[in-house]
Amino acid sequence: MTDPQKLIVILGGSYGGISTAHYLLQHVTPHLPSHKVVLASTSSEAFCRPACPRALLSDDYFPQAKLFVDIAAQFAHYPPGSFEFVHGTATDLDLTLRTVTISPPTGEAITLTYHALVIATGASTVSPLLGLNSDDASALRAEWAAFRARLPSAKHIVVAGGGPSGVEVAGELGEHLNGVRSWWSWWPGTKQAAFPRVAITLVADSPTVLPQLRPALGRAAQSYLARVGVEVVCGTRVVASVPAANGGCDVKLSRGDALRADEYIPCVGTAANTGFVREGDKARLLAADGRVCTDPSTLRTEVEGVYAVGDASDYARPAIHNLLAAVPVLCANLKRDLVRLAGGEEGADRVFAEDKRETQLVPVGKSKGVGAMMGFRVPSVVVWLFKGRDYWLWTTGGLWSGKQWAKAG
Repeated sequence: MTDPQKLIVILGGSYGGISTAHYLLQHVTPHLPSHKVVLASTSSEAFCRPACPRALLSDDYFPQAKLFVDIAAQFAHYPPGSFEFVHGTATDLDLTLRTVTISPPTGEAITLTYHALVIATGASTVSPLLGLNSDDASALRAEWAAFRARLPSAKHIVVAGGGPSGVEVAGELGEHLNGVRSWWSWWPGTKQAAFPRVAITLVADSPTVLPQLRPALGRAAQSYLARVGVEVVCGTRVVASVPAANGGCDVKLSRGDALRADEYIPCVGTAANTGFVREGDKARLLAADGRVCTDPSTLRTEVEGVYAVGDASDYARPAIHNLLAAVPVLCANLKRDLVRLAGGEEGADRVFAEDKRETQLVPVGKSKGVGAMMGFRVPSVVVWLFKGRDYWLWTTGGLWSGKQWAKAG
């Protein structure tokens, strides 16, 4: 009688989880044939979440077949028995028995006994317009459709958050609704239609928008926002949004006043998707903000056999370049641990080092943007080339299919 396969369970079907699964299947489990990779995801589809600021406005801006892809289909080329996709949400984790319970959209929950567990469940956004937080894409599409239907009657839109999401949402809304104001419009005697057609206010609690970048870049972003009809209010934050009697809402600010808005979009903060961790284990596994406490060098947690990466982990600030560097390290150390448990030797740990240099690209509409890469300020055209033209959609095909990981990192 052969031993049952040992499961490497990965929770999360976005960038971190899918990348980890592909890397393990290509570079780890072929050397450990007794192990099987199981990927569990709340959604059956992978989604390019960075594209939300533009995608929420119209289906015409992106090819939908690239924006949303079927997860199971991305793993069909692996040998039978080496991989399994489970559509469902993690609802319970037993660190003693080494089991995780997955609840599917319909039917009974299943319990998986893991040999190794990778938590890559990501984080949920405050606004339902900006993330795929349910069991399929239909809920997100419905939110987008309802928002689009309301837009023609909107006279004032308030966006909260001076980070990349807030700036990108405000910029895309401004260009979509108002167009781009010509530099010549300020010339004396120039006639132009009323601008902006729709008032858009971006509220930021920092002195300038984009506080992770140098102030000059924040000021440049504000200049681009002004050209698409966005007014930036800095130095205050939204403390509440109260529905108004005649529709819309009153957006209350920390400075004491309120803004009447037909639409309010919060782009502030995320919450780690770690609700499946038992109350008694939270102090052992989670940081105060709900993210998984992870060794920033090895991507292990203090619980044997449990690893974490991506927005659900506290190993580094959320950034795609940090994630891409972390996946090979996590997988190499996981392999080392599995080989050691089997009585073999696999050498020294691999070490991850967070790239803390100023790196952030922020489009403002379809042709402008600000940013820095590896500590160097880059011109607007570079922001457009790498991100602004399609919000990274040009990169996701290789990630979802596993081609990104064909060579061991």
